[in-house]
Amino acid sequence: MRKLCLLLCLLLTVSALPTGMALANVKKLEIDTTAVRLDLSKLKNMSSTEVSTLAAMLNACPDLQTCDMSGVSMLLVTMANLTEACPQIEFHFTIPVDDKKVDGFTETFDFDGLHRSSKVKFSAFKRIMSCLPKVSHVTMYSAPYSLEHMEELLARYPDVTFAWTLRFNGIQLKNTATAYSTLKGRQDPRYTAEDLAPLTQYCPDLLGLDVGHNNVSDLSLLTNWPHLRWLIDIDSKVPVTDLSPLTGLDELEYVELFMQNITDISPLANKTHLLDLNLCYNDVTDLSPLYSCVNLERLHISHNPNLTQEEVDKLQAVLPDCVIETETKQSTGAGWREHERYFVIYEGFNTGVYIPFE
Repeated sequence: MRKLCLLLCLLLTVSALPTGMALANVKKLEIDTTAVRLDLSKLKNMSSTEVSTLAAMLNACPDLQTCDMSGVSMLLVTMANLTEACPQIEFHFTIPVDDKKVDGFTETFDFDGLHRSSKVKFSAFKRIMSCLPKVSHVTMYSAPYSLEHMEELLARYPDVTFAWTLRFNGIQLKNTATAYSTLKGRQDPRYTAEDLAPLTQYCPDLLGLDVGHNNVSDLSLLTNWPHLRWLIDIDSKVPVTDLSPLTGLDELEYVELFMQNITDISPLANKTHLLDLNLCYNDVTDLSPLYSCVNLERLHISHNPNLTQEEVDKLQAVLPDCVIETETKQSTGAGWREHERYFVIYEGFNTGVYIPFE
């Protein structure tokens, strides 16, 4: 008897629902084939098995441009399949992602704002992107996708800017970083310029670069950053000999190039922003290119065996306020890394953010 009463109550409740609450069926939709815009919110929900039916109906509308399905509940894969079946139509969905709902007409997508964004598989992320027809910027630093995955996205969405994290050769770096350091000693791997090539392609805003204790002997990669301010390239396994790529880097402020095999420093001429220069353990003999570095405050140049005191004195006469260190046995001795500017650089390389000197 109790079960019968419950059943009667349920039937009465269902019969009392407003007729507008009933779910429309895709096959019963009446669609104006001359429409430019459609609102299908009355559909309420749609299953994956209905995609082909609806796609056929929408593709029969030659002038249809947009279709509002923001109120229709469906799986992400269903949305992606529908957009693929009707590529000429701009769909407006409410996209289920993680534990949130994303407005499919958003112009900026904060993927990092999702609770479990790092768990979203790349295949699912591609479906999300296919359902965002108006998006112009995506913030996705937390996405764990490989460089190959990101290159696929960049090629597919050339008009969308992505704020993302490069992951290659054991390196992780935001593509929006303004400072980067390998932060390593003499241990392997010793990266070459070729190993670091993705930086030149995907990190255009670098103002500080530290590739010390690596094997970056070819400095031509530096031409990708004409506004570079900080440069550290020390103790290369194959030493640096050619500084010519530095010729056009007129905004250099801080440079460490010790323990290389440099003889010609003429590319450092006219660096009027240069404040700190360390050329210890090279073979420089002519300091005249530095005469034009009128703001140079510190020059460490010990252990350049053929550099004469006369050459040092000439430079000192031209730059009387520059502290020239020629005696220290250690490249970073005599307080080189005790200066306040070094600590600014240290913070910048650890945070990935260039910090202007005060």
